[in-house]
Amino acid sequence: MGRVVVVGKGTADARVSIRVPRELVKRAEALRPRVAKDRSIAMLGKVTSSTVFKLALMRGFDALEQEYK
Repeated sequence: MGRVVVVGKGTADARVSIRVPRELVKRAEALRPRVAKDRSIAMLGKVTSSTVFKLALMRGFDALEQEYK
């Protein structure tokens, strides 16, 4: 569907750019206020749609790693 661009190799965080369906963006934006109410997440800083995408990616990777171990 889209391309992935990784910037900042060798650093703790890397910037990854991907194209996602608008529906996923809407879902992330809708989840943001609910995720922000989770104290364990909110204590890490401002909760943005990007935060929600990161959480979704981590959970998705966990599921994929379990499926393909």
